[in-house]
Amino acid sequence: MISLIDICERYWLDRQSWPKNAHYPSEATKCLRYLWYKWQGVGASNPTEATGMWKMNIGTSIHDRVQNTVQTIAQDSKLSGSLGLSGCSVDVELRTGEIWVDGSEKWGGVVLGYPVRGRIDLRLTEPDGTRSIHEIKSSYGRGVRAQKAENIRDDYLVQGLFYLVAGFGERVHYPIVSRDDGDRFELVVSLHELEDGYDIRVDRLYKGSVMHSHFEPYKTFVDYIKRLDDVELALADNVMPRRDYRAAIKNGEIRREFTHNGVKYKSDWQCSYCEFRDRCWADEIAEHSDSHNADDLQGGQDAKTER
Repeated sequence: MISLIDICERYWLDRQSWPKNAHYPSEATKCLRYLWYKWQGVGASNPTEATGMWKMNIGTSIHDRVQNTVQTIAQDSKLSGSLGLSGCSVDVELRTGEIWVDGSEKWGGVVLGYPVRGRIDLRLTEPDGTRSIHEIKSSYGRGVRAQKAENIRDDYLVQGLFYLVAGFGERVHYPIVSRDDGDRFELVVSLHELEDGYDIRVDRLYKGSVMHSHFEPYKTFVDYIKRLDDVELALADNVMPRRDYRAAIKNGEIRREFTHNGVKYKSDWQCSYCEFRDRCWADEIAEHSDSHNADDLQGGQDAKTER
């Protein structure tokens, strides 16, 4: 008998990995050690498993649904008129080509030796020429609700700012949808040039109304660009860069968490989900084959006293 689940999983898990020759906007917030492994072409010690692929593809299906719906509306004059897209043109999966961080003021004086390349989920061009970029995001309900209460995630902000600074649009929208309960809202980022720099405005929308607005420091964006420069320097010097996150290790395994003397120690989620985690922490895993690394984690943000 033919199993479509088995066929799909084998196809997803056997996809070819291509050598890196450019940075991607979403990478600027990732761990420097992770990026080092990516650039070196090192094989994953913890590749994504089939269950993880199903979860990722659920998110991809939301992207596809939104993109297809917007295209359908834009191509129908009656629908586009009644739904507010009259006269708008739509670009889907728009490739940016090479974005060069050339040391100009808008890039904070940073120069990168490799280009940045991206692919924009969806871009609308209105009749007056205004271009809005739409990066469709999905998460599980808890993550969506957390973002309603907090400022925009750094990885979202940095990804969108690359496109704005490079001139691909005037604002970036982030429709954020929960994969499990359908909760949703939207963030909108716009960049404003001032006499002494730039101002980043973030609006939080729900059902078309602005719920909250705040401003983010442009310096944060420049700091993340510098991280890509740090990766290039590490590659040029052939020196493995630092880790940006920490793993909780007990009895030779990376654990989500463990408890020692009434204190709970947790791995940063970036390490828990990293495809290189066992390779990256190999020495520490061997060192703590029958112990734990609580001393290394002591006092950190992930150490919490159990009540």
